[in-house]
Amino acid sequence: MTIGERLRMIRKKENLLLKEAGSACGISAQTLSRYENNDRKPDYEFLGRFVKHFNVSTDWLLFGETPIYRAADLDRDVKESFIELSDLIRSKKIPDLNIPSKLDFTKKISDDIPENYLLLIKYMLKYSLIRKGIFQFFYLLLKPLIDTHPKLSESDQN
Repeated sequence: MTIGERLRMIRKKENLLLKEAGSACGISAQTLSRYENNDRKPDYEFLGRFVKHFNVSTDWLLFGETPIYRAADLDRDVKESFIELSDLIRSKKIPDLNIPSKLDFTKKISDDIPENYLLLIKYMLKYSLIRKGIFQFFYLLLKPLIDTHPKLSESDQN
């Protein structure tokens, strides 16, 4: 598999158009297309932005040899996210939700949920940290809220 094929694989896994992925990494859709089609070699600045934005291993992107994702970074990000969430619950800035008993959660939710809680969930969704395992239901419940909340629209993403 070539670098271009790995670039395309990650972009498609993230369900991004060429324009969206290119913009996130500071290049045009046309340039990214050339990289993906192996018509042009990506420069080191782009590669640095790509691995940082998509949290992939540089070794995997360049050589296809190591795990795709940087496990240490993911572990740290997951730990920090859950510590922050736990701190917010303890400080009573967000309620300690009994999620399993609130399966109709998204139907009752309103703007009175603190924005910092929504931002944390948005971050976790962005990095696919709660899309697997026991958090699948949490993702399914909160994604509609994140997608429709006016302060957390896609145009606000970093």
